[in-house]
Amino acid sequence: MCLYIPFLSTDRLRKSGRIKRDEDSSRRPVRRGCNAPSGSVDAERSRGLTTETRMGTETSTGSEAPRGLKHAARGKLGTTTGPVASRRAAPIATITAGGGTIRIVGVDRAALGLGVRTGMTLAEAKAIVPYIDTYDDDPDADRDRLESLAVWANAFSPVVQIEGNDSLLVDVTGCERLFGGDRALLDRAIEGLHEKGFFARGAIADTPGAARAIAHAHPRRAVVTERGQDTVDLVSLPVRSLGIEESVAAALNSVGVETIESLLHLPRSSLTSRFGDGLLARMDQVLGHLPEVLTPHTPTPVTASRLDFGAPTDRLDALQEAVRRALAMFCKQLAAKVVGVCQIFVTFTCTESSAATGTFTRHVTFELNLSQPTRSEDHLKSLLMVMLGDVRLPAPANALTMWAKRVEPLDDRQEELFVTDARDAEALGDLIDRLAMRLGGGAVVQPVAVSDHQPERAYRYE
Repeated sequence: MCLYIPFLSTDRLRKSGRIKRDEDSSRRPVRRGCNAPSGSVDAERSRGLTTETRMGTETSTGSEAPRGLKHAARGKLGTTTGPVASRRAAPIATITAGGGTIRIVGVDRAALGLGVRTGMTLAEAKAIVPYIDTYDDDPDADRDRLESLAVWANAFSPVVQIEGNDSLLVDVTGCERLFGGDRALLDRAIEGLHEKGFFARGAIADTPGAARAIAHAHPRRAVVTERGQDTVDLVSLPVRSLGIEESVAAALNSVGVETIESLLHLPRSSLTSRFGDGLLARMDQVLGHLPEVLTPHTPTPVTASRLDFGAPTDRLDALQEAVRRALAMFCKQLAAKVVGVCQIFVTFTCTESSAATGTFTRHVTFELNLSQPTRSEDHLKSLLMVMLGDVRLPAPANALTMWAKRVEPLDDRQEELFVTDARDAEALGDLIDRLAMRLGGGAVVQPVAVSDHQPERAYRYE
């Protein structure tokens, strides 16, 4: 099974709640001279010299989080969970600068329907849709989200491979019986992604290559091929859907070979000499003549420490003591691995009871971003104590989990007799963390060079 998520970057932005809501965008005519606001978002996770704390965020990361944690991301667009967040939301695109121009690298469904395509310059896109909103491309955040979706897809099969930047290949051989057949399995997977806020296309075929080609290019959104009949759905698809190199696809198109059917009619002996060995090998994989082995995605182990309370509590002094104990265990793990963290999550498990809904558990997560990798217990404790001063839990907590999704190598350094650049940099980072914690992450910024022909615009603060 292949799950293709064509609008991953823009769906992720909508889900993050960073898209500006424009009450009039859906009613604006497409005409020249119509100017509309265009914004930019920072990277989803802070990098550089900033510290941010998102208070009271209820999140959901699947098995990337410690066992028992459930996440349900909530953005600024209300409760809409589908990929199209709001009819009143303006079309959006992600952009990147390079070579003296700004190009579109990702679009949403609305922008695509209006004629905006990836690879266009921003000027071309604005000429088509003057009121399109643009946001900085963040491939790292997109990759993180795709990896989290790969973990989620383990619910259908233990073998899930990340394919490119927007697809998942899932080996569902023998798993269809657990879901009521191939069609029910595929529909459930697509609907599950829709509930997570991502538009997806999907296909189940005899080979991973055939499933990928059909999911990417077939007119229908969801396709389950008849066993042994993949070719019936493949022949009308463009040769690019095979997953071959773009230069090879362009060379085939230049000689009039635009579909897989046209390619299959060519003599195999001439394909290797004209287009290389890769084309024939890929064709054989798609048709099942050569095996295509999937490499399962293995999520990065989560470093975590958990502390269960004797009884539910929301007293500040009790929560502070719990954080101190959990932090001590957490830092011991970091020291044993000789690593540090730039981001820490603190999750409180709260149990609520009501006559209408009964008893249910809510996981409330607080995020702390740091300017540099650290495992200093004293430094982290001082920041977490400040953060706890603003904590407002929806109900008394009965457990606390401190965890990190990523760790970075951090070698032990011998104490130095004199002040050095390394000690100065460490002290500066600690100062920035303290300032950002008290003033807010947006109040502590640094200039970063950007590509622009105008010197006065060749930088931005982040």
